Amino acid sequence: MRLQEIDGSDAASQRVKALKYEAKRAKDRAKQVKARADMAAASLLAQKACKQAAMARQASSTSMIQSIG
Repeated sequence: MRLQEIDGSDAASQRVKALKYEAKRAKDRAKQVKARADMAAASLLAQKACKQAAMARQASSTSMIQSIG
């Protein structure tokens, strides 16, 4: 086996290792982004629920005022 063949295979294996490492990092980043997106979605859902509750309270108090008046 010639020296170039040995170096070439070593370089190829290093590229494979680097690609696997980058893929793992990308997967980890994707998990973090998903976690942030899930938290944002939960927060938005909670905000909508609070807003709907406030609108319901306002509507019920308005109807009580109209029935009294």
